[in-house]
Amino acid sequence: MGINVGKKKQTFNRTLKDAVESLHLLCYNIVMLTNEQPLIAVQDICHAAPGNVLLENISFHVNRGEFFTILGPSGSGKTTLLKVIAGVAKPSHGRIFIRGKDVTELPGRKRNLSMVFQNYSLFPHMTVGRNIGFPLKMSGIQKKQRWRKVRKKAEDINMHIGDRLNALPDLLSMGQQQRTALARSTIKQKDILLLDEPMSELDARQREMARKSLKKLVRELEVTVVYVTNNEREAFALSDRVLILDKGRIVQIGAPSEIYKQPVSLFAARFFGTPEMNYVPARQQLGDSIFEGGIKIPVVPAAALSYVLGVRPEALSAKPEGEGMFRAKVILREILHPGKAIIHIDKPENWKYIDKSSKPPARGEIVELGVDKDKVLFFEEGTGRRIE
Repeated sequence: MGINVGKKKQTFNRTLKDAVESLHLLCYNIVMLTNEQPLIAVQDICHAAPGNVLLENISFHVNRGEFFTILGPSGSGKTTLLKVIAGVAKPSHGRIFIRGKDVTELPGRKRNLSMVFQNYSLFPHMTVGRNIGFPLKMSGIQKKQRWRKVRKKAEDINMHIGDRLNALPDLLSMGQQQRTALARSTIKQKDILLLDEPMSELDARQREMARKSLKKLVRELEVTVVYVTNNEREAFALSDRVLILDKGRIVQIGAPSEIYKQPVSLFAARFFGTPEMNYVPARQQLGDSIFEGGIKIPVVPAAALSYVLGVRPEALSAKPEGEGMFRAKVILREILHPGKAIIHIDKPENWKYIDKSSKPPARGEIVELGVDKDKVLFFEEGTGRRIE
C-alpha cells in the first residue's frame, strides 16, 4: 500500500512538472504569435550554487540585430547569465529559447552561436591566421579554402591584422588580440555573438578605439550581440538596450537614454551615469526640499515627507551672485579638457557638478549654484525605489 502511494506521488509530481513546463511553453508561444519573434528569449531563469543563489527569476528577450548589454557590478551574475545563454552553464529553473526553439537542454555546440571570453582564449602556439581558421578546421574545411576565408575575413572587416596573420598572439597588442578573437568567433557567420567583457584588459585609449571598431564590426556582420560589461560608458556607447543586473536580479531594462533619464531606483541612477549621480537624504518643508547644511531646493515629491533627493552633476550649474540656490566651497577641480571640468564641492558631501566655462573655479573658491528643477529625482528611503 505504501509503495503504491509513493508511486502515485512520483507520478503526480512528474505530471505537475510537465504541466508547468507546458504552461511556460504555451505562454511563450502566445507571445510569439502576438509579437515579432525575438531571436533570444530568456524565461524565468534561476541558477544556484551550493548555498548561493546566482540568478533569480530572470526574464527578457533580445531582438534580431540588437546590441543588448548586460551591465552590473562584479559578482552580480552577468557572466553566469551569459554562460546559461551559451549553454556552458545549466539553469536550475526556467527555459532558454533561441530562434523560436527551446534549447534549454541543448549543449552549447548545438545552439549555433559564438562566444568571446574575457581573456579572448587565443591558442598561444597558433598564429593569428590559424587561430581565426580553427573553427573551420574543426568543421573539416580544407586548408586552401580555410585560408581564403581567413584572409577575406581579415580584409572585409578591416581589422588591421591582415599583415599579422603569421604572428603569434603574444606579439599582438591587446586591441589586435581582441579583433583576432572576434574574427575567429564570427568566421562561420553565426548570427548571435556573445561577448564577455572583451575590453576589460584594455586601457582607456584602447577601449575607445575598440568600441568604435566593435560597433563598425557588428554593423558589417549584421549579427545580434549580447554583451557583458561592468562599464556603463561602454553600455551607453554601444547598446540598443541595457539590462542592469544586481545580486542576480534584474534592476531595469531599457534604452540607455531611458535608464539615464528615468532610473527605477537609486542603484540604477548611481550605477548608470558618469560622473555618478549626487544624492542626499532630504525632507519636505513648506514646498522646499531641505537637506545637509540647511540647503533648500524649491522642488518636492508628491507623496513623501522624507526621501533621498538625486541630482545629476550636469543638472547643477554655477550662477552669478544672488541668483543661485545655495553656496559651496570647491575642494577639488578635475579638468577633463579645455571647456569641461568636474568640480567637487564641500556640501552636500561628495557632490560635484560639470563646469563648461573657459575658466573653472579653483580649489578654495566659493561658488553659487543653481539646480535644474526638472531634472531632480526622488527615491524612497530604505528601498531606493524612485518616487514618481
